[in-house]
Amino acid sequence: MSAEIVRSVIERGDLAHLALFLWAVAASLLGLLLLKELTVSNRRFSEFVQELARLNRLLSGQETGRAGTWGTGRCDSAHEAHADRDQLPRPSDSDDSEKGG
Repeated sequence: MSAEIVRSVIERGDLAHLALFLWAVAASLLGLLLLKELTVSNRRFSEFVQELARLNRLLSGQETGRAGTWGTGRCDSAHEAHADRDQLPRPSDSDDSEKGG
């Protein structure tokens, strides 16, 4: 069928239409190829985001049933250290005057 179309166009001498047709076919095939690649890329990105969410749940303890246990001890210790620092005695103004002379 396509050979008949090409032969007909060549016999009439209408090469511009043949070139336009070939360009349209090539552009359509390229568009389909790009759409396929975009679909594959979108699927890979979706899988990546799902793995990040799973890792997030794992690190927060939701998958093991121990919600909030990972890293909370360190944070609590840091809070306690700051609370202890706030309770330390502060140097008075008289201490500064003794050092200065």
